[in-house]
Amino acid sequence: MIAGYMVPDELLVRLYRWARADFQREIEEGFPLIREVDGRTTYALLGVMESLSEPERSRLASYLLKRHHQRAVEVLGEDHTTDGQEVFEQELANAFRVINHFEQERAQRAQSLGRLLGGYQVRQAVIKQLKKELVEPDYAWPEYENWPGEACEVVRDGFRIMTFFFRSGDSFIYHHLIQSKETEPGVLDVKKPSFFLDRLHLFNWLGISQATPWSQLRLGDVERVARHVARLCRHFIKGVGPLLDDKYL
Repeated sequence: MIAGYMVPDELLVRLYRWARADFQREIEEGFPLIREVDGRTTYALLGVMESLSEPERSRLASYLLKRHHQRAVEVLGEDHTTDGQEVFEQELANAFRVINHFEQERAQRAQSLGRLLGGYQVRQAVIKQLKKELVEPDYAWPEYENWPGEACEVVRDGFRIMTFFFRSGDSFIYHHLIQSKETEPGVLDVKKPSFFLDRLHLFNWLGISQATPWSQLRLGDVERVARHVARLCRHFIKGVGPLLDDKYL
C-alpha cells in the first residue's frame, strides 16, 4: 500500500498513472529494473510473468497495481477488480521451478563472488558505494542526527525527497520519502500536519510487494547492487519529481 499523510488525491492519481506506465514499460522491455533485484520475490514474479501471454501480463500488472494504489483507483472510479488474481495464484505454484533455476544459477556463481555478507555489512558496503554513484550537486548525504550520512536527499522546489537504506535480516532494502522541505527531515509530526508520502520503492509502486529486497548478497555483489539502486533512485526522481506541485504542500 502507498503510505501517506495529507497527500492530495490528485497526486495519488498521478502517481498511480505513472506507476501503471512504468509497469507497462517493464513488460515491454523484458523487466530490466525488476530483474536486477536478487531475491525470491523477483524470481517468482518473473516465473509467472514469463509464462503468460502479453495480454495476460498486462492484466496481472493491473491487478497488482490496483492492490497498492487503492485510493487512486477509488478516485478514478475504476473497479477493484480481482481479474488477474486467479492467473497469479495458479501460476505462482509453477514459479517455484523458476525460483530453483535462478537459485541454482546463483549458487554456481557464488564462489566467484566472495564471502557472504551479513545484513549490517551489506548495508554499510552498499551505502559506501552509493556515495560514489549519487553525488552532488543533485544528491546530498546530510549529517542528520538520526541518519548521519546514511540517507541521501534531493530537493525539488518545496519538497525534500529522501532515500533510506536498511537491512532486513540478511537482505538489503531501500525506500523513498517525500515531505515538505520546511519540516524536520524524515519525521512525521502529527501535531504540525504537513505533506508526508512514505515507503515508496520499486516493488511498492508496481504493486508487487511491501519491500524491494536484495537477498544473500556476497562481497562481489556490492558494486553491481549499488549501481542498480542508484539507477532506481534516478529513475524515481526523474519520473515522480515532475508530478510534484507546491500546491500540494
